Parts: sequence; C-alpha cells; structure tokens
Amino acid sequence: MKIRLLLVYLSILFITLLAACTTPTESPTAQITSAPATETLSPTSAATLPPEPSSTSTLVPTGTPLPPTETPTPTPLPDITNPNPSPEEVQAYLLSNGFSGFDEIVNMLFADVNGDAVTDAVAISDQAPLFVFLWQGDRFAPPAQTGEWREGVNNADGRYVYLKDYTADHITEIVNDSWYSEAGETYTVFNWRRQITKCEQDTCRVIWNDWIASYGDAPTSTGMFYYNSSDFAYGDEQGQIILERLYFGLSVYWSYIGVEPVLKEEYTPSALGWDTSTSEFIDVDLSRRYIWNGTEFEFLEDEVLEMPKLVDGDVQLEAFGPRQVRAHIRLELDQTSATYRNDRCQLYLDGQPISNPFGCKNDFTKIVWEDITGDREEELLVWTVSGDQSYLWEDLFAEKGCFHQRLMVYTWDGDTAAQVGNFVGCVRRTDLFGVTIRDYDDDGQLEILVAALWPEFLSPDQPDGFSQDYLRFSQLVEIYEWDGTQFILGSTTGN
Repeated sequence: MKIRLLLVYLSILFITLLAACTTPTESPTAQITSAPATETLSPTSAATLPPEPSSTSTLVPTGTPLPPTETPTPTPLPDITNPNPSPEEVQAYLLSNGFSGFDEIVNMLFADVNGDAVTDAVAISDQAPLFVFLWQGDRFAPPAQTGEWREGVNNADGRYVYLKDYTADHITEIVNDSWYSEAGETYTVFNWRRQITKCEQDTCRVIWNDWIASYGDAPTSTGMFYYNSSDFAYGDEQGQIILERLYFGLSVYWSYIGVEPVLKEEYTPSALGWDTSTSEFIDVDLSRRYIWNGTEFEFLEDEVLEMPKLVDGDVQLEAFGPRQVRAHIRLELDQTSATYRNDRCQLYLDGQPISNPFGCKNDFTKIVWEDITGDREEELLVWTVSGDQSYLWEDLFAEKGCFHQRLMVYTWDGDTAAQVGNFVGCVRRTDLFGVTIRDYDDDGQLEILVAALWPEFLSPDQPDGFSQDYLRFSQLVEIYEWDGTQFILGSTTGN
C-alpha cells in the first residue's frame, strides 16, 4: 500500500515539473498582442473614430502647431539729418515709420515755412498727403501732414503745390491747388480747390480751404459754364490783414441748376425766374473778403460789384460787301433736343461755299465786312461761338476741346476769296472773349488776340514745383500780326 502511494506522488511531481518547463517566457523587447474582437459600433462610438481619408482630403499632421507666419515690419528709420533729402530718402523714412495714404513721394520743395530763418522741406506725394518737415536743431522733426482731398472724393485728378505769403508776415504759406472732375449723362464738370497751410514754430494748420474755379461743359447741348476768381491779401486802414477774392461767372445755354457754383443764392437764374437755356447768363461780379484772426482767414463780407444779366444773342447771317457781293451763312440746327442746339454752319459767297463746315450757335453768329489790315479794303469776318461738338458732326474742323469763340477772316479781290486767318479761342470772360481784334502794341496796326487752350496740362518737370500733371486755367493769349499776306503768330503774353 505504501509503495502504491509513493508511485502516485512521484507521478504528480513529474507532471508538474513537465508543465513548468513547457510554459512560454515573456520577451523583454517586444510584446505580441492579439487583435481585439470585432464589435458592433453604435452612432456614439462611431463618432469617436477618425474619418477615413478620401481622395480630396488633406492630411494634417498632429503635434505641436507652428506659429503663424507674420509679414516683417520694416525697422523705423531715424529722423532725417540730411538738410536736402531726395524724394526717395523721404519716402523710405515715411513708409518705415508708418505713414500711409500714398505710394511714392514725387517732388520736394525747400523753403523756410515757419519763420525761423532755417530751410524746411515739403514732400509732395502722388496722392492726397503733403508732409511738412520742419528743421529742428540738426535734423528734421517728424512731419506734419496736410493736403487732404475735398470731402466726398477719394482722389484728385491733379494738383499744383507752391509757396506764397498770404498773411503779410514775410513767411510763405504752403498752397495746394487741386482739381476734380465729375460727369453726368450729359455733362462734365471740373472743380478747382485751394488749401492754404500755415506753419509756426513746430506746428502747421490749414487756414483757408475753398473752391476757386469751376468749368462745366455739356457737349450734347453745347452748353457751358465758367467761373473763376483771383485773390490778393492786403492790410486795411486798421492794420488788419484781408484776403479778398474776386469772383465772376457766366453760362451759355446751361440750365442744369445745382451743378455750377452759386455765388449768391438770391441771384441765381432760378431765384430770378430766368430761362438760361437759349441765352447767356452773366452772374454777379463778387468781392468776397476774409479777415485774418491770427488763426485762420475768417469770412468777413460779400460785396456785389455788378448785378447779373441775360444776353439773348448777337446774330447776323447775311452781309453785302464790295460790288454788292453777298456773303451768308447756311446752318443746320441740331434736332436732338427741343431746347439745346448743336449747330453746323458753312460760309457762302455769291451762292458758292468758301469754308469748311464749322461748329456754331445761330444766336451768336454774325458776318461783317470790315477793314482790319489797313489796306482800305474790307475783309469778310465771320464770328461765332460753339461748344466742343466734333464727334456729333464728323466734318467739323478745328474744334478745340472747349466752349470757344471763332473768327475767320477772308480777303476779296473782286473775283475770289482767300482765307487769311482762322482763329479759335476758349471763352473765358463774361463778354464771351475767346478772340478779339485791337491795336495791342499801339503801332497803328490791328492785331488779333486769341485765348489759348484751357484748361491745360502742365508737366511735372516745370521748374516751380509741379508735382503731377496739373490742369489749370491758362491765361495765355496768342497775338497774331498782319504780315501783308496773312495773320501770323507774333508773340504770346500771360501765364
């Protein structure tokens, strides 16, 4: 019995040792795990799984996000120590120091503008801002900014910047003349404005800002208006500084109320009940005065120098010359409007055309025989006014791009007529002056004076500080002299 129990015990011990020897051991470098059993996903559990990439998706790496890329900020440049900096140097300084509203500096003016007997600098940009650099010690201080466009516009069509003493203290102010165009369906208007900036010690401010001139043209109706002004500053009897502006204006065949400037509300055509659609309206001649109060020019008073009036026209379409030769005008009236007319005229002599067609207004067209060459023989003169209407009549000649007055001069030898002058001048006075005849140099011989084309463009290379192409009212007058055969250009006057 004991022997049997001993054999059973040894058998159990052997089996236990055998099992211990065949159990696998754990690897220290890797662990193999079995795949989990497949489970049925509920909507909640499905939302926790990452989406499978598609052909249009972009894989975004996980991990610590990179900082956003920033545009490098230019290092601010120090104050300018060069007393005569170039536009490029000033431009770099302004842009690096956060000044904006422009793309480039196009010109520089140098003068004492604050009265300390030291030269300062005015930087003229290609857009609205002007930057005034005042010299302080051994450098230019950070600039003052002026020269904004008028309210309601984002840009001007051009400007002219110059220096002039308006406050009679022998210190020049900075004058910024700018012009703006606006257009409607049937008209185009140009407006000129002036801004005057004064500097004192280390500050600058605007002391006067208003319109100075305006021109409107309605090509489809040949209507126009023209307003201009001039100014001068002086000391009155009390020693006060007065800025006086002299305004005048006229319109011809123009009835667009509200577009042209208003000098005096009570004297507008609408207030007077006048119809200006077929006549010339001459506005008041006005003196407007401002007084210098030490800070700005403050409005003082208006004085009407001449009352408004209407001119109905001056027409003569037929005239008889030497040997009863008959000169007459044939015209076509534009029928595109019941009120406004674009007329086309042609001159005939004894029934034969002697001129090319030309633009005209029948109410302001006349022909006369008159000796203007001093040979005691009458020449044939044709006077008219017209708008710029060349695109309406394809065969019109010598259109000038403005509302103009025309004078054509013909000699007549009894058999043939010869044109010895054809002059076109832009209207710019209340008497419709564009062309006139007078003895300009008092030599006993008549000359023909022609108002040069205006508005005119002046290029940036002018020596007196033009920054951009600048459209200004030209005061140039061309003077034509008789040379025995024809009228030739002798000289030019004005500015």
